[in-house]
Amino acid sequence: MKHAPYPTEFIEQSLRKARERGDQTLVSVAIELNVPLTTLKGWRRDAAKAARGLPHVAPLLHLSLIHI
Repeated sequence: MKHAPYPTEFIEQSLRKARERGDQTLVSVAIELNVPLTTLKGWRRDAAKAARGLPHVAPLLHLSLIHI
């Protein structure tokens, strides 16, 4: 069963939490957010692409939040 798309604001907050996680693992951040680890990793990958200026993912995220 496919999950409904996550709101952009949730994705941005999740990326911020992952970026500022300190000693916390990415797995524990994903569990805390109740999202699959692969989803969180995909958002990070897309954010990195957007930061490099690849157009197919840029509309998804606000680049000012991305510091991966």
